[in-house]
Amino acid sequence: MKIIYLFMALIMSNAILAERSEKEMELIKSSFSILEERLMDISDRDSSCMRYFIQGVFEKTVSWSIVERNNEVCGGDPLKAAVIGIFDVSLDKSIGVWSDLCDNHVDLETYLGDEKKLCPKNCWYESEGEEFLDQVPQEFSCPKTTKLFNGKTAILLEFYIPLRN
Repeated sequence: MKIIYLFMALIMSNAILAERSEKEMELIKSSFSILEERLMDISDRDSSCMRYFIQGVFEKTVSWSIVERNNEVCGGDPLKAAVIGIFDVSLDKSIGVWSDLCDNHVDLETYLGDEKKLCPKNCWYESEGEEFLDQVPQEFSCPKTTKLFNGKTAILLEFYIPLRN
């Protein structure tokens, strides 16, 4: 009976992998290479002491979760696996990450630097009943209007700078 369960698990795992197109697989490999280049900046753990999970694959970006691997070799409590971070890696080599301090998604340099000083100003715009977020550096003002990707103009509703103590 155990062999049947193992066989079914293997079939299911191959079915899941088979759902990825060749283009997606190339994007995943490329984005992982970009992420690998920055691992020493992201964590002081050895890369073999981290686990990598794909959160989503988009047109030019892959969202990765990096989680601690805790065992006899890596140390830590094997019953716990802290999330190191969730990183959005784009083909243009940019890496974004959620920052609790900035209460927003920021670039990796902001995340690794002095976040409190570098948190972007959030500018909320409205167009035809829909709201859109844009960001500018803290020292700049939010423009009163902005052009959207669809060519329409959106009007500034409000802005704020996340401040955390």
